[in-house]
Amino acid sequence: MDIPDLYQLKFRIKGKKIWHYGIAYTFSEEAKNLWAMHEMIEVEDAVLPKKYRFKYSDAEVVSIPCNYPSEYDKYVDNQLEKAQKKSRSIEKGLKGKLFSVPVGDGSAYYIIKSEKANIVKIEWRGFSLDRWHDNYFQEGGEFNKDRIADMIYQQEGMEKLFGAF
Repeated sequence: MDIPDLYQLKFRIKGKKIWHYGIAYTFSEEAKNLWAMHEMIEVEDAVLPKKYRFKYSDAEVVSIPCNYPSEYDKYVDNQLEKAQKKSRSIEKGLKGKLFSVPVGDGSAYYIIKSEKANIVKIEWRGFSLDRWHDNYFQEGGEFNKDRIADMIYQQEGMEKLFGAF
Protein backbone atom coordinates (compact mmCIF):
# COMPACT_ATOMS: atom_id res chain seq x y z
CA MET A 1 0.00 0.00 0.00
CA ASP A 2 1.31 3.46 -0.93
CA ILE A 3 1.57 6.26 1.58
CA PRO A 4 -1.79 8.09 1.71
CA ASP A 5 -2.05 11.44 -0.06
CA LEU A 6 -2.87 13.64 2.94
CA TYR A 7 -2.31 17.23 4.00
CA GLN A 8 -4.93 18.86 6.26
CA LEU A 9 -6.71 16.22 8.25
CA LYS A 10 -8.39 15.22 11.45
CA PHE A 11 -7.72 11.96 13.23
CA ARG A 12 -8.41 10.02 16.36
CA ILE A 13 -6.90 6.83 17.63
CA LYS A 14 -9.46 4.04 17.39
CA GLY A 15 -11.39 3.69 20.63
CA LYS A 16 -10.68 7.30 21.68
CA LYS A 17 -13.22 10.14 21.57
CA ILE A 18 -10.96 13.14 20.91
CA TRP A 19 -10.37 14.28 17.34
CA HIS A 20 -7.08 16.04 16.59
CA TYR A 21 -6.51 18.36 13.63
CA GLY A 22 -3.18 18.60 11.90
CA ILE A 23 -0.95 18.61 8.86
CA ALA A 24 0.42 15.31 7.55
CA TYR A 25 3.91 15.28 6.15
CA THR A 26 4.07 12.56 3.52
CA PHE A 27 6.64 13.76 0.98
CA SER A 28 9.93 13.74 2.90
CA GLU A 29 12.25 10.74 2.79
CA GLU A 30 11.76 10.31 6.55
CA ALA A 31 7.98 10.17 6.09
CA LYS A 32 8.29 7.68 3.23
CA ASN A 33 10.62 5.48 5.29
CA LEU A 34 8.32 5.65 8.32
CA TRP A 35 5.47 4.50 6.11
CA ALA A 36 7.49 1.79 4.34
CA MET A 37 8.81 0.29 7.58
CA HIS A 38 5.79 0.61 9.88
CA GLU A 39 2.82 2.04 7.92
CA MET A 40 3.01 5.00 10.28
CA ILE A 41 2.41 8.66 9.52
CA GLU A 42 3.56 11.81 11.27
CA VAL A 43 1.11 14.65 11.81
CA GLU A 44 1.98 18.10 13.11
CA ASP A 45 -0.76 19.51 15.35
CA ALA A 46 -2.83 22.24 13.69
CA VAL A 47 -2.10 24.76 16.46
CA LEU A 48 0.36 23.44 19.03
CA PRO A 49 4.08 22.77 18.45
CA LYS A 50 3.44 19.05 18.81
CA LYS A 51 3.77 16.04 16.51
CA TYR A 52 1.90 12.76 16.54
CA ARG A 53 3.20 9.52 15.11
CA PHE A 54 0.79 6.65 14.79
CA LYS A 55 0.14 3.50 12.85
CA TYR A 56 -2.32 4.42 10.13
CA SER A 57 -4.46 1.33 10.74
CA ASP A 58 -4.78 2.25 14.46
CA ALA A 59 -6.54 5.55 13.71
CA GLU A 60 -9.56 6.99 12.01
CA VAL A 61 -8.17 9.53 9.54
CA VAL A 62 -10.29 12.02 7.61
CA SER A 63 -8.65 14.07 4.87
CA ILE A 64 -9.97 17.65 4.76
CA PRO A 65 -10.08 19.40 1.36
CA CYS A 66 -8.10 22.65 1.23
CA ASN A 67 -11.08 24.79 0.25
CA TYR A 68 -11.17 27.87 2.47
CA PRO A 69 -12.95 28.00 4.84
CA SER A 70 -12.67 24.28 5.48
CA GLU A 71 -13.43 22.40 8.67
CA TYR A 72 -9.70 22.60 9.42
CA ASP A 73 -9.64 26.39 8.94
CA LYS A 74 -12.69 26.81 11.15
CA TYR A 75 -11.01 24.76 13.88
CA VAL A 76 -7.84 26.88 13.73
CA ASP A 77 -9.85 30.13 13.66
CA ASN A 78 -11.84 28.97 16.68
CA GLN A 79 -8.65 28.18 18.59
CA LEU A 80 -7.27 31.64 17.71
CA GLU A 81 -10.45 33.32 18.95
CA LYS A 82 -10.21 31.41 22.25
CA ALA A 83 -6.56 32.42 22.68
CA GLN A 84 -7.35 36.07 21.87
CA LYS A 85 -10.24 36.12 24.34
CA LYS A 86 -8.07 34.63 27.07
CA SER A 87 -5.24 37.05 26.27
CA ARG A 88 -7.58 40.05 26.47
CA SER A 89 -8.94 38.88 29.83
CA ILE A 90 -5.52 38.89 31.50
CA GLU A 91 -5.18 42.09 33.48
CA LYS A 92 -2.02 41.37 35.45
CA GLY A 93 1.14 39.71 34.24
CA LEU A 94 2.03 38.25 30.88
CA LYS A 95 1.38 34.52 31.26
CA GLY A 96 -1.28 33.52 28.73
CA LYS A 97 -0.89 36.66 26.60
CA LEU A 98 -0.90 36.20 22.84
CA PHE A 99 1.11 38.27 20.40
CA SER A 100 1.94 38.14 16.72
CA VAL A 101 4.88 39.16 14.59
CA PRO A 102 4.51 40.16 10.92
CA VAL A 103 6.11 37.55 8.66
CA GLY A 104 5.85 37.23 4.89
CA ASP A 105 2.24 37.86 3.91
CA GLY A 106 0.89 37.01 7.36
CA SER A 107 1.88 36.68 10.99
CA ALA A 108 3.61 34.29 13.35
CA TYR A 109 1.74 33.83 16.62
CA TYR A 110 3.20 33.21 20.07
CA ILE A 111 1.80 32.74 23.54
CA ILE A 112 3.50 33.45 26.87
CA LYS A 113 3.81 30.13 28.72
CA SER A 114 5.56 31.43 31.85
CA GLU A 115 7.23 34.52 33.24
CA LYS A 116 10.00 35.14 35.72
CA ALA A 117 11.66 38.35 36.90
CA ASN A 118 13.45 39.15 33.63
CA ILE A 119 12.53 36.25 31.33
CA VAL A 120 9.40 34.97 29.62
CA LYS A 121 9.02 31.61 27.96
CA ILE A 122 7.08 31.83 24.71
CA GLU A 123 5.68 29.11 22.48
CA TRP A 124 4.66 29.22 18.81
CA ARG A 125 1.06 28.71 17.74
CA GLY A 126 -0.14 27.68 14.25
CA PHE A 127 -2.88 30.28 13.89
CA SER A 128 -1.69 31.46 10.48
CA LEU A 129 -2.85 29.54 7.40
CA ASP A 130 0.76 29.46 6.20
CA ARG A 131 1.99 28.43 9.68
CA TRP A 132 4.56 31.23 9.71
CA HIS A 133 7.45 31.24 12.20
CA ASP A 134 9.43 34.36 13.02
CA ASN A 135 13.16 34.02 12.27
CA TYR A 136 14.10 35.33 15.71
CA PHE A 137 11.49 33.58 17.86
CA GLN A 138 11.36 30.35 15.81
CA GLU A 139 9.36 27.74 17.80
CA GLY A 140 9.70 29.80 20.96
CA GLY A 141 12.02 29.74 23.96
CA GLU A 142 13.13 32.13 26.67
CA PHE A 143 13.37 35.83 25.87
CA ASN A 144 13.81 39.17 27.61
CA LYS A 145 10.59 39.96 29.48
CA ASP A 146 10.73 43.72 28.93
CA ARG A 147 11.18 43.34 25.16
CA ILE A 148 8.21 40.98 24.87
CA ALA A 149 6.07 43.11 27.22
CA ASP A 150 6.74 46.16 25.04
CA MET A 151 5.67 44.23 21.93
CA ILE A 152 2.47 43.07 23.63
CA TYR A 153 1.55 46.51 24.99
CA GLN A 154 2.18 48.11 21.59
CA GLN A 155 0.06 45.48 19.91
CA GLU A 156 -2.75 45.85 22.44
CA GLY A 157 -2.67 49.63 21.91
CA MET A 158 -3.00 49.18 18.16
CA GLU A 159 -5.82 46.70 18.71
CA LYS A 160 -7.72 49.26 20.78
CA LEU A 161 -7.37 51.75 17.94
CA PHE A 162 -7.90 49.50 14.92
CA GLY A 163 -9.41 46.20 16.06
CA ALA A 164 -8.14 42.65 16.60
CA PHE A 165 -4.78 41.47 15.32
